[in-house]
Amino acid sequence: MNAKPYRVFADIIRRRRKELDLTLSDVAEGMEWSVPYVSELERGVKQPPPLERVELLAQILQIDPMMLRHEAELSRRTVELDLEGAGATHRQLAVLLHRRFQEGLSEDEALRLLEAVRQLRDGEEDEQHVV
Repeated sequence: MNAKPYRVFADIIRRRRKELDLTLSDVAEGMEWSVPYVSELERGVKQPPPLERVELLAQILQIDPMMLRHEAELSRRTVELDLEGAGATHRQLAVLLHRRFQEGLSEDEALRLLEAVRQLRDGEEDEQHVV
């Protein structure tokens, strides 16, 4: 296993902090974290924080919160889904995907699902461009 599984997220926040000439203390203070925790995040030792904290971190670092959130989600070993207000079909889909992952989703199944979701997304984007 990679000794630093959170490297991409870590590199982004370290690079941006340095670009802004911020210290570890500046970020720690803004996030109400300890300096050692920020250092561990930047070294890829700690997993990215919860997503609502990632958005605040993006504000402090003046970077796109969606990009940073995306990188945090890719780095984490877990995925958070907010199902508040979701309909029964959406909740059922989330539970079924969770079960398939727990049961052992094959690489082929994962690729087919990913392609299906991308096709749905691309179709939505195409519809938005139609006048």
